[in-house]
Amino acid sequence: MVRRFFLVNGWTEAASEEKADCVILFTCAEMRYKVVNMTKEVERLSGRIAPNSELIVGSCLPKTNKEALAKVFQGRTITPTDFSALNALPDITIKIEDMPPIFGRNAAFEPFDERRPRGGGDITALSRLSHWASGFVHRHFPIPGSQDMAARLARTRRMVIYVSAGCAKNCSYCAIRFATGQVRSKPLDLVMQNISEGLRLGYGAFDLLSDSIGGYGLDLGTSLGELFDRVLAHPGQFTVAISDLHPQELIRYFGKILSLCQAGRIHYLYVPVQSGNERILRMMNRPCDVKDLTNKLMAIRSFGGVFLRTGIMVGFPGETEAEFEESLVFLKTIGFDDVFVHYYCDMPNTHSSTLPGKLDKATMAERLNKVNRSGIRYCVEATRHEWESNLVIS
Repeated sequence: MVRRFFLVNGWTEAASEEKADCVILFTCAEMRYKVVNMTKEVERLSGRIAPNSELIVGSCLPKTNKEALAKVFQGRTITPTDFSALNALPDITIKIEDMPPIFGRNAAFEPFDERRPRGGGDITALSRLSHWASGFVHRHFPIPGSQDMAARLARTRRMVIYVSAGCAKNCSYCAIRFATGQVRSKPLDLVMQNISEGLRLGYGAFDLLSDSIGGYGLDLGTSLGELFDRVLAHPGQFTVAISDLHPQELIRYFGKILSLCQAGRIHYLYVPVQSGNERILRMMNRPCDVKDLTNKLMAIRSFGGVFLRTGIMVGFPGETEAEFEESLVFLKTIGFDDVFVHYYCDMPNTHSSTLPGKLDKATMAERLNKVNRSGIRYCVEATRHEWESNLVIS
């Protein structure tokens, strides 16, 4: 929507941030090391852009850790739920709130723009049109590497469809939900219209993206289960990638997911379990019957065409060695294709940050070594970067 907003207001593409009148940095503040990296990037861009251009910091950081941002930046910000600062930019005649909405009952269909870059960065550089000069807009749309891996497995062109934003969950360690806001969904008919258009353009795989896809439809009186039904019934040869599916929703919609697997409609499924121990899951506000979840994931695992990924969090406050071992047993039992191994860290205003029993760095590092020795397939480079960064700043 931000890109469309600038284009309809007469702004055009810039070749680089140095040549832009406005640069928007979309930030991630999921973990402490990402906050540190993002504030460094804000400082870098502030010194790189032209003297008369403006930097705007967007997405989660301004909402979840404004104190850290304020140390390096005092300019305009936008968040996933508040883009109003854009209205004050020069030559704006159509306000952001007057743009056709992406989500909600009145959402408008947005044709897919194949000319738009799809991956590789997180900067939008913008220039104003005037009677004497014009600039260019360049925006990179980051797509997780995991989705790229799944698409290669599917051997087909992939289209991204954002089906919803926001999160209805209350995970005790998560600060991102403070930024994403309540669930806002794209109507079922529009999602299917996006798939139909993609098929017409020659795409055969669709990434159904969301902050937390399990909450899809809560605001529209529908559900993720109904979306799965529509995907299953839709004509044409295609597959879908499902990301960030909460284990509770996997259990709730298991029958429908199994039907999609049987029909060959799923090529990628990411279910971030976070722990294989039920006490820790309750402390995370993610209660789950681990035995039931294990059985259901094993059933999905039997479908060779589904790339199955999870995420595990090591070192949640109070996690004992025996509880951590339960997570290892869980991972080995399922045999996931890949695992994100996350390092627990306190985030601002989260309940888990107030809990006792914080683990020291040596204990955390030894547990990662156990993951290494276990033979579990996991994202080695991403994990190493996250852990080394957190160990340095913690």
